[in-house]
Amino acid sequence: MDLHDSLLFKRLESSSVRLSSSLEETWKLAGPLLSTIAATHRTFTSHGPDHSLAVLKILDAALEPLPDVVDELRERELYVLICAALVHDIGMVGPVCADAGEQDRIRRDHNVRSMQYIREHGTELSIPRDLQPAVAKTVVAHRGAQIRDILPETLMVGELEIRLWLCAALVRLADECHAANDRIPQDYSMLSLPEESESHFRAHSLVSGPIFFPARGEVKFSAEIDSDDDEICVGDKMEGIAGELNLLAPVLSKYEIPYKTACCEEDRIGLVRMRVLRELLRTSALTCMELAQGTGEKLETIESTMKMIGGASPFERSEVAGEKSYSLETSENVFLVSRQAISWTNDERQATVYHAQASSLCDPYS
Repeated sequence: MDLHDSLLFKRLESSSVRLSSSLEETWKLAGPLLSTIAATHRTFTSHGPDHSLAVLKILDAALEPLPDVVDELRERELYVLICAALVHDIGMVGPVCADAGEQDRIRRDHNVRSMQYIREHGTELSIPRDLQPAVAKTVVAHRGAQIRDILPETLMVGELEIRLWLCAALVRLADECHAANDRIPQDYSMLSLPEESESHFRAHSLVSGPIFFPARGEVKFSAEIDSDDDEICVGDKMEGIAGELNLLAPVLSKYEIPYKTACCEEDRIGLVRMRVLRELLRTSALTCMELAQGTGEKLETIESTMKMIGGASPFERSEVAGEKSYSLETSENVFLVSRQAISWTNDERQATVYHAQASSLCDPYS
């Protein structure tokens, strides 16, 4: 996406050549600065120009079904909204920092650093002087404390009022909803990442969306769940998004923006299949060799177990003494289970994951 593709930008362009031209210049200056963040903060999800444009695109998607809300946006509010979406992460720009603790501090406080950057360098970024305070206040509220606790509801620019709560809530909503694999490098699994970063990257690799449903007040995501770890990562991510929406809902509803809940449509077929493998082996219903063949009566057994675990609900840990367990003793058995996964997924990458997970079948709850 390019700035000129944005529906909000096109609206501003049609009403104010001066402000839209100023935004174009700001983006020419800020884009290259934001592109340096990936090199200085490699263990964080993307906070570069692609992320900024994605936040703007999500704003478009959230507001397009709400024409009355868009019609009420004044020229300067449109400018503040778009500009804040573009530069909300500018506070992460800086030299390479090798200290992990310092990097965490920068990420944790980057909203404050973004506000300070705009206050100090706003003119250099071609942000109009009279609108710099509104942009700075909007970006500082895109994470952290409650918007209502740190911002005045409105800010007067000359004789014109800018609804700061509205601008800040919309930018924060769009930023939180950018949960997709375009925020992570494709080869992230090859990187040496802290545990928290690895969990964030994994969640972004699984989740896509959002789609906005104003009539239901819902923001919908989707995810492919192929393992227990996937389920945990996606669950944590959706819990975070839902929590943020819950915080934003009072402000959004004040301006008749209905989004208040988040949901995730999960494709759990991969998870079901892995659990079917584990259950069939755990109960000794079938051997690895029989699973690999998967024909005739054996296929019927697989399919009946699929139906039984169709909801992909976790297996209950049994405390019954002497419960029979299955042990994978040879690499041949691991290969056969992986072969079954390959036939189910037709996906070489996921089959590799299954192959690695197959070694855990000796303990079906590991």
